[in-house]
Amino acid sequence: MIFETERLQVRKAEANERDIDFYFTLWNSAEVMKYVGFPEGLGITEKEIKKIFSGYDESGYDRTLIVEEKKNENIIGECKLGSPNDKNISITDVKLLPEYWGNGFGKEIKKALCHYLFSNTSCKVVKADPNKLNIASQKMQEFCGGIKVDEIFHEAPKKL
Repeated sequence: MIFETERLQVRKAEANERDIDFYFTLWNSAEVMKYVGFPEGLGITEKEIKKIFSGYDESGYDRTLIVEEKKNENIIGECKLGSPNDKNISITDVKLLPEYWGNGFGKEIKKALCHYLFSNTSCKVVKADPNKLNIASQKMQEFCGGIKVDEIFHEAPKKL
């Protein structure tokens, strides 16, 4: 376990069937991935996901983390704790399955990510780059004290 909130727990993703199946669903979801530049999902296989997991070190930083509900251990999403860079800036990420949107889980997990980074690392700034069309993510950032400094639009990579 990396950390907990009132309703959620965050842990390292593992190369087991349950976690790989979850990521296969999440990362191939057009609805989830459209604002990060993949309007048709990533098109990633279970084998590729397992390979990604095998490349992680043992820390909880700069890797994908599982977000589960405490009450039933349902996997609802993923998040990331970015290691602070040389300017003490960290990057976080939150992605939830669509059936869990609108319940405040994103705000809860983002707030906890920020608290964890500020309490356990040299982090002084948390950077986020929500797509300008992703209003829910922008509201999540603002809820956690985020200040808009720029606007970007992620586009899907061109297919060969």
